[in-house]
Amino acid sequence: MEPLDICGFGEIRFLESKALALQLETREMTEKEFDTIIAKYPELIEEGLVFRGRQVNVGGKYVDLLFEDRHKQKLIVELKVGTIVRKHIAQLIDYEGYFLTPDDPTIRVMLVGNHVPNNLRLSLDHHGFEWKDIPVNKLINFLKEKNDKETLKYFSREELESKNITVRNEVTTKPVSTTKKESTGIKQEWYRFFEQLLELSNMKTPLFRNISPTDAQNWISAGAGKTARTWVYKIRKADAMVELYSRARNPEICKKRLEALQTKRREIEAAFGEELDWHYKEGSPQYNIRSWIIIGGLKDEEKWPEIQNDMVNRMIRLEKALRNHISVLD
Repeated sequence: MEPLDICGFGEIRFLESKALALQLETREMTEKEFDTIIAKYPELIEEGLVFRGRQVNVGGKYVDLLFEDRHKQKLIVELKVGTIVRKHIAQLIDYEGYFLTPDDPTIRVMLVGNHVPNNLRLSLDHHGFEWKDIPVNKLINFLKEKNDKETLKYFSREELESKNITVRNEVTTKPVSTTKKESTGIKQEWYRFFEQLLELSNMKTPLFRNISPTDAQNWISAGAGKTARTWVYKIRKADAMVELYSRARNPEICKKRLEALQTKRREIEAAFGEELDWHYKEGSPQYNIRSWIIIGGLKDEEKWPEIQNDMVNRMIRLEKALRNHISVLD
């Protein structure tokens, strides 16, 4: 005969175990835990970063994380758990106003979340802000590869066991109408093209190592080590290009930066190996330095491997030719 549990301690222990199991099922990663993961593994957002601090006072504002990049520039990272929304971009704009000063105009600012919706990606790129989305499943797979059991505790059991994880706080969208089949088809082609391109690119250069393929537009971009400057792969129907895209807060600053580069144009093009397309319109806050691929475009799927190989080789040469010149610009 089993002893009576007069005080109910056995029941209490049972309820505590049940509560713990429920907590494991339903818990969600907190922003502080997200901070901890990125501080420990900065390669999740960019290669070559050195962690410099957490909740650091920069220009009178406390920032989530502070890193130093491979060019010895400060990189401020603002982290958000779940889906990035418009108010986060407004916060980023406010922060940048505090951080960029005449004494140190080179500080980079990056917004990082578990999901950046396509419309906000376009908005961030348009304003020249750096961003990075790191889905929960990507975090989990990375931590499993590292065998980091401690940080894996930040996720629910459902997330740890699931291969397809719904992004927290993600706004649901309506199914694609049958009248949009053509649009859906080209989006699928963009995704396949960039998936193949990134696989090749990542074998030859780390520039796009933390970038995911997209079906949102016909280009993908990666930070060039300066705020509002990015490297871009772009595919069109009949051709493709690689470029440096640069945007400034006003046209005067943009023109000043471009003119500084153009004084070195002969040197830059000699290093690249051929002439470049310097695209700028008077009064515009942006410019592009491009190299075109004329082998074919998205419609020429049988030529994709050749096109992608040419794009990667040109990007490597472009970055090498411009690297030292853009690093000294404000």
